[in-house]
Amino acid sequence: MSNNKLFADVILPLPLNQLFTFSIPVELAHEIEKGKRVIVQFGARKIYTAIVFRIHAVKPENFEIKEILSVIDHQTVVNDYQFKIWNWISDYYMCSLGEVYKAALPAGLKLESETQVVYNPDYIETEKLNKTELLVVDFLSKVNTSTVYEIAKAINRKNILPIAVSLLQKNAISINEHLVETYRPKTELFVRLHSDIKSEDDLNVVLESLKRAPKQNTVLLTFIELSGVYILPNPVDVKKKALLQQSNSNHQILKSLIDKNILEEYDTPISRLATHSESTSEFKTLTDTQQSAYLSIKEQFIVKQTVLLHGITSSGKTEIYIRLIDEQIKLGKQVLYLLPEIALTAQIINKLRVVFGNKVGIYHSKFSDAERVEVYQNILNPEDSRSYQIIL
Repeated sequence: MSNNKLFADVILPLPLNQLFTFSIPVELAHEIEKGKRVIVQFGARKIYTAIVFRIHAVKPENFEIKEILSVIDHQTVVNDYQFKIWNWISDYYMCSLGEVYKAALPAGLKLESETQVVYNPDYIETEKLNKTELLVVDFLSKVNTSTVYEIAKAINRKNILPIAVSLLQKNAISINEHLVETYRPKTELFVRLHSDIKSEDDLNVVLESLKRAPKQNTVLLTFIELSGVYILPNPVDVKKKALLQQSNSNHQILKSLIDKNILEEYDTPISRLATHSESTSEFKTLTDTQQSAYLSIKEQFIVKQTVLLHGITSSGKTEIYIRLIDEQIKLGKQVLYLLPEIALTAQIINKLRVVFGNKVGIYHSKFSDAERVEVYQNILNPEDSRSYQIIL
C-alpha cells in the first residue's frame, strides 16, 4: 500500500463509543472532507450513512480496512463548531458520538438502504462462469432486479455475497445500495418557452401559426404577458397554476402547446417554510430602565461570558435582546435564541420578524421533518443571503 494512502475516521449512527476507520479510494480523495456524509459498509451487508470526523494517513493495525463507497455531499453538513458541541454532549451525557449524530441531524438527512442486485442486459461473457454464477445470472435475467436475500433463497444458497462480488467484477451485474432519502424537496410546476424558440422572430412565427387555434393562442399570449419574455431584461418565472387561471384555460389546451414544442413544464423546488416580508421596521426607543440594563449587559460582557437579565413577564426584555442580536448580525455572526417551550414561539417570533424579516428561522419538534431539513440546510451557509441569521 502506498504511503500516501489516506483514511477517514467516521461517526456511525450507532450506540458504540468509538470512531470507525475506512480507507479513502483514490478517486474519492478530492471529494471527502471533514463534516461530509459518506456511504460505508459496516458488517456483512449493512450500509450506513456516516459523518467524516477526521482524515489521516495512519493505517490501523490488526483488522481489515474497508473502503468508503461514495460521498453524498458537495458541502459539509456538520462544521467544526458543531463537532465541538457534539463532543461536549457526548462527554457530559456519557453517550456515544453516534447517538449525538442521530439526535442532532433531521431524519431526512440520514439515509436508509436495501441492497439490490441488478442484471446487466449488455453483459458479454468474456470469462467462463461457474455453475453457481450461471444460476444467479439466469435468475436475474428473468427478474432484472432482486435483493441478496431473494437470490440466495431462489438458488438455495445461504451466502451469495462472494458470488455477487465475482459477478460484479465480471460486469455481469451491478450492485445498488438503493438509498432512500426520507426527505423530498417540495416542488411546483412552472412553464417556460420551449428551447426550440430561440428568438423573438421564432416566437412571432409561432403566434402566426396559432391564429386558427384561438384558445392555444390565448394561453401563449397570457404566458408572454406574465413572463415578460423578450420584453423584460429579466423574464419572470411563470407558475403553471397561475397561467391556467389567468388565461381561463385548462390542462388539455396547455398540453397541446407542450406537445407542439411551444411551451414546456419544469419542476422547481419551493420552500415549505412560511416566507415573510424582507422589509423591516426601526427599533423601538428603549425606556430609561431598558437602556440602563442594555448598557450594563454590554459592560458585563467585557469581562464575562454569561450575563443574567432578570425581569417579569412583559417587562421589555425582548427589546433589549433585539439590540444585542442586531449587534451580532452586524458582525457577520448568527444567533441562537432558545425558548423554554414552543407555546412562546409565536409572540417572540412576531416581534423579531418586525425588525429582522426573513433573517429569522424557527426549528422545533412541531415542524415536519421535511421542514426541519430545510431550516437546517438554510443555516449551513451563512454567506448565502437566504440563510437564517437568527434561529429560535
